[in-house]
Amino acid sequence: MLHDDKTPHLQLPLPHQYNTLEVDVLRIRAALQQLDGHLSGIDALLAIESEEDLDTLHEIVEAVKLAHQDIAALQALVDTEIAAAIATVEEDISALQGELSATQGELSALRPLIYAGL
Repeated sequence: MLHDDKTPHLQLPLPHQYNTLEVDVLRIRAALQQLDGHLSGIDALLAIESEEDLDTLHEIVEAVKLAHQDIAALQALVDTEIAAAIATVEEDISALQGELSATQGELSALRPLIYAGL
């Protein structure tokens, strides 16, 4: 059984005493690759030298934050629309079940007449 422990912040895979070495070697390798990617990004930020580059970076960060807010708002709207659509479908199903029940009742009432040849 795989013990899938992770670090709290970056969610990096951690080795576990009950995991096999074959499993944990791959997990440690993945963790090191993730760390390398994060450090590469930090190095790129530290390499920024001009005020113009910092302003551009700040604009990008603000744009990403706004996009994240827009995505959250869109998700809330989608969730609301889906909930409304589900409610409508459930109402339609209930109405159809009522109609089906009424139709079955009518057919039950007509069945003796059909068998009687009327």
